[in-house]
Amino acid sequence: MNDNTDSFDTTPHKGVRRETIHELTVRQEKLLATDYPGPIGRKFLRKLKADRPNLDITLVNKYSFAKDYPGDDISGIVTKVRKDIFDVIQYHPAKVVDIDLFGGLPEYAVKAIETAPNWRHILLTFTKNWRHRKLPGALSRGDDPAAFMEGWAKRNGWRVIMTQRPYRRKNKNVIMGIEDERGPQYWTFLIERR
Repeated sequence: MNDNTDSFDTTPHKGVRRETIHELTVRQEKLLATDYPGPIGRKFLRKLKADRPNLDITLVNKYSFAKDYPGDDISGIVTKVRKDIFDVIQYHPAKVVDIDLFGGLPEYAVKAIETAPNWRHILLTFTKNWRHRKLPGALSRGDDPAAFMEGWAKRNGWRVIMTQRPYRRKNKNVIMGIEDERGPQYWTFLIERR
């Protein structure tokens, strides 16, 4: 069990995200989301399904988490797909999409979101910095994520709001096990297609 994942799962920021998803899925038939690997996330999914029994929940992640094991208590509640969410969004009929990235926003994701036909609301979280050496990032070095999102939304005729202030995850991988706030800075936006 990864204690790091569990501690991220219990932050107030994850609570805000779950409340937002709960509200967005009122009167919806489908939800497309990146995976909720921790115990609190799984508890939220069971509650969401209990509150919205007709909601079809699809979780997408390229990689299987260590906690995905036979007899998992969310089997039958969600459908899991092992692909890139930016590929799945091209054909999935969900109007509400929850994309919680572990890192920065890639350029190909921006294009995928623009061309995906069905979504109406996307809750998108990403870090300020893109660190992948082979693939281009959406933001240039030093770009402000809020300014980038405002310009992107304006070009596409969307509405975008920052749902919570930027936050940092705790960094536990520092010398001598010191826990501090030097982890990556995360930004969360709600994009609405009109």
